[in-house]
Amino acid sequence: PGAGTNRQRPPPRAVGVNATRVLEVLGRSAGGVGRHVAEITKALDGDDGLHIDVAAPGDLTVPMPKPVLPVDIPDGPVRGHFSAGRRLRSIIQEHGHDVVHAHGLRAGIDGALAARWTKVPAVVTLHNLVRSDISGGLRGRAYRMAEPALVRLASKVFVPSTEMAEHLATVAHGSARKIEVLYAGVA
Repeated sequence: PGAGTNRQRPPPRAVGVNATRVLEVLGRSAGGVGRHVAEITKALDGDDGLHIDVAAPGDLTVPMPKPVLPVDIPDGPVRGHFSAGRRLRSIIQEHGHDVVHAHGLRAGIDGALAARWTKVPAVVTLHNLVRSDISGGLRGRAYRMAEPALVRLASKVFVPSTEMAEHLATVAHGSARKIEVLYAGVA
């Protein structure tokens, strides 16, 4: 955010007196991650005072149980992420979200940055790691820097295996306390 940016959070819109507003953020997903977010939203929206919104690309191929707040999470490691972060920041401010739960590396970084700008916690679920065959050039350097950056930006990072947790703890020096293993269960 630039100088003079107002970082105050507006009060949440009325959903319920004590509702906790959660913003689920995901990039383009044609499979498991999208279905996971749809299941979370369907199961938890309106339960125990939770109000869940989903921010994702408008051309998402996985149907969501409620309308999607459109945001273009870029596929690449560099271009378009500032715009995605700005859009997510606007969504968080407009809807008064209390927490951001992002899924995947790119959506995680964009969501965690927007959450930081709006002073709300960001929880990220990483469903996989950066492929080891992406190694050269700017793209490779950007991806290698993204995993530790994500761990430092997020309040908490959930991973589905101890191997992923160990890898992230190794690359994100000093931030291992933020990483927690949550084994993927059957729906």
